[in-house]
Amino acid sequence: MTRFYTLINKINTWFWSRVVASSHSNIRSLNVFRIILGLFLLLFYSPNYGWIGKAPKVFFNPPLLSLGIFLDKFPSTTFFQILDILILLCTLFIITGIKAKISSLSYGILNIIGLTFQFSFGKIDHTIFIYVMLICLAFSGWGTELALVPDKKPNSEAPQKSFSLIAVLLCFAFFTAGFNKAFHWLNFDTSKNGTGFWLYQGWINLGREYLLVGFVKTLPFWLLKVLDFFAVIFELTPLFFLLYSRKAWHTWLLVAGVFHFTSLFILNITFLIHIIIYLAFFDFSIIYDQAKNIISKKGFQVAAFIFLAAVFLVRIYDVFNINLSSFLFLPDANILPNLVAAMIVWIFAIMLLFRNAFLTPPGQRFYK
Repeated sequence: MTRFYTLINKINTWFWSRVVASSHSNIRSLNVFRIILGLFLLLFYSPNYGWIGKAPKVFFNPPLLSLGIFLDKFPSTTFFQILDILILLCTLFIITGIKAKISSLSYGILNIIGLTFQFSFGKIDHTIFIYVMLICLAFSGWGTELALVPDKKPNSEAPQKSFSLIAVLLCFAFFTAGFNKAFHWLNFDTSKNGTGFWLYQGWINLGREYLLVGFVKTLPFWLLKVLDFFAVIFELTPLFFLLYSRKAWHTWLLVAGVFHFTSLFILNITFLIHIIIYLAFFDFSIIYDQAKNIISKKGFQVAAFIFLAAVFLVRIYDVFNINLSSFLFLPDANILPNLVAAMIVWIFAIMLLFRNAFLTPPGQRFYK
């Protein structure tokens, strides 16, 4: 029995040491990323739950592990609007660094509360990962610098622990998605196709007919079957890259970015939330000094205050008008403008992922 426990301890030590070596970040990078993530949430991915309060009771079918099981119908619209406003306030606090630890935790928890009711419609969405990631980052020390009301400095292992957990959870999330697809997609029946299903369902039911959709519909159906195999293999393998080396992990992140960028063209799905998840592993410490210098300038502080206040008011307007808008000023119903905007953001993100995987000097990645 002692040998068994010794073996388990060795495997556990080896596993987490490999994960930390491949994924860890540093305090400087984290504090810059906190601002970038906050701006992303404010400008490109602002959740809105107010619409749930207007849903008929007949749609109320909460999953077992949710707050909905304690109710017999959806809460009022006012409840969800208050939830939306609190989420927006947390977003501002994350950006400006006002007790970022508490703000991040609150942001994640408030959104999970909203999602428990959103999941009552029968679909559990993958967007929950960003909120889990924020809860992990709350303990990373990312609110200790470049902050109006900084948090206390954590111990030196906090960033490593946070990012190793995020990396493993990300691998697990992809594995569960790929594992389910493997049972239905990995076969040689060209009359049944997962990629084709997404393509034609989006085209017929949701009006996704832009960019390369028309061209892809002319391709042989067996070629879409090849994409099925690639998608399953891609989703089942991230843990192997994570455990192999840091460069392998960042290469997989780059492939993931290209994969979702391609999906934008052939399926018209933006996968916006994945952008910021992948960029969490980019080394933003390279711009820390410049960011600190710019933020310290009075003129910038005034301009930033005006900008954030204006965007906040626009988002508040969205809350009370039940406007389901991800991109600021671009309603989600406007498919093509949203695709173009997402395309621009994805191109920038892929450039950063490429730099991190192949152009960043190894010593710089381990800067502490």
